[in-house]
Formats: sequence, structure tokens, C-alpha cells
Amino acid sequence: MSACVHCGTVAATVALALDRRALIRCTGCHLVRLDPVPTPAELSAVYDSGHYYTTEPPSLRSGLGARLQDLVLRTFWNYPEALPPLARVAASIALRPLRARFLPVSFPGDAPVLDIGCGNGQRLLELERYGCSALFGLEPTVGAAEQARRATRADIRTAFLDDAGLPRGHFGLVILNQVLEHVPSPKDTLASIHAHLRPGGTLYLTVPNFGSAEAGFFGPSWSGLQIPEHLHHFTESSLRPIVEAAGFRITLWRTDSVWSVTRMSLKTWKQSAPEGWRALLAALPALAWLPLTVAADLVGRGQMLRIVATRNDG
Repeated sequence: MSACVHCGTVAATVALALDRRALIRCTGCHLVRLDPVPTPAELSAVYDSGHYYTTEPPSLRSGLGARLQDLVLRTFWNYPEALPPLARVAASIALRPLRARFLPVSFPGDAPVLDIGCGNGQRLLELERYGCSALFGLEPTVGAAEQARRATRADIRTAFLDDAGLPRGHFGLVILNQVLEHVPSPKDTLASIHAHLRPGGTLYLTVPNFGSAEAGFFGPSWSGLQIPEHLHHFTESSLRPIVEAAGFRITLWRTDSVWSVTRMSLKTWKQSAPEGWRALLAALPALAWLPLTVAADLVGRGQMLRIVATRNDG
């Protein structure tokens, strides 16, 4: 058993037993990690398989969620197609509860934006639409990086942050969307991001929430596990100290759930043939679970941790 990369403690308890591996919880800092750690060859087999979602071409999304995001950003970001002033005032009152779900940061304007683990460039494509002009993306998977280069005008580099040749103290916004769980050392990654942000710069961070109601209920069927790609799993009690220790001041902390992701977990769980009272729940139609997903968000047990933090130099 390897030592915890965050605090160095070797002792750990089993958080979730799996077929060939286990998720173990550090007794020192409570960070959950995959054990044994997959080899580089095992990870390459996943990321370079051609089936990983980031190798698909990006496109501007449609549907209700995309329309809501567009309306929220047209209201709170002053990009070229923003709403007229009076309409923005009315919309800002009606839509304020939704702002935190859709990139809840200030409009970066001309400030450089870095999307780490940008995949096929989906978010960079959307940021271009909203008027961001200085965009950079890092994506170590060659196929996904090529898609991002074709689809956007961003500076895409096939590298990890410390090897990308990017200037330190440069970026106004760094996006780390569903990426921190993939890296070998979360604390080192956050420390490097802190160094690349300009003073007062913003970090936007999301990770699956191992403390969510769905993680607890679905267990091995929870879609947030993604074995072996996800090397670490976070709860509020384990992630908050890591973010703060890296030199960040947290300005937003919340949990959110995405219904399509819940449906993925539900489908896998039903295939596992649950027994007893769980079999009765499995017989319910999928939409019957939607109120439970909403309730989990309301009590801070949603499937995703969403954090906004600023570089703290004080």
C-alpha cells in the first residue's frame, strides 16, 4: 500500500471494495485514493482507446440545459450578444439562483483563460462564443487535442501544466473541470495552478463528490468512480483543506447534480440485479428518481463539488 500523496500517511481503511482494486481512505487527511495505482500502460489503454468521449468533435450544444446556460451567461456576462440593459436587470433577478450552476465566475474579458484537460475543446468553443479572446488549452491525449485545435482558435498544447512552457503569474482564470481526480498529486497540481494565475486570479474547479447521496447509494455502480482513470475521490472534508493549503481563498462551494449522469448510474445499478427492497426501487421509472436528485442538491449531497476560488497572496 502506497502512502497518501497529500499528507504522507500510510494507514488507510477500505472505503469501497472493487473487483481488482479498492478505494482506500487515508486515516490522516481522509483523501480517498485508488489502490493499487494503475500503471501508465493501463491508463494509456483507456485514454488512447478511441472510445474516450473527448475524441469526438465538439459542437455548440442544444437542449434545455444549453439554452439555460446561454441565457444565464447573456445575463451576467457582457459578451457581444448580451441582453439589452433593461432585459438584463429583469433576467438577473429571475436567474440569479441558476448562476452558480453555469460557470459562476466573472467575465474574463481580455484576461488569458487556461482550460486544463480541455479534452476536445468543448468549453473553449463555448468561451469563444461568449467573447473570450485569449484562450489556452492543455490536453495530453493527442486525439482530443487535435479535435480542440480544429474546432477553436485557442492555443492548444499537448502537455501537462509544468511542461507546457506557459508563463507564470499570467492567467486571469484557470478552469479545472472534472480533471483533479485524474492527476497523481492533487496538491502539486493546485500549487502549480496557483503559480500560473495572476494575483487575484480565479480557479474554477469541479470534481465528482464521493460524499454524495448517489455515491453512497449506487456504490460500485456510481458513474463518478470511472476506474481506473480516477485516481482520487473527494469529499468536502478532504478537498477543502487541499485547496486552501495551495494558497486559495474559496468564494463559492456547492454541490450540483446532472440528471443525465444520474441516469448513467441508475442504468448500471439496475444491470447489477439488486435484491430485496432495492429491487423494488429498481422497478421505479427513471423519472421517479429526479426529485431525489434535486433533494440531494438542496442538502449539499449532490453528485458534483463545484468550487470557485481566488489566488490568495495575503
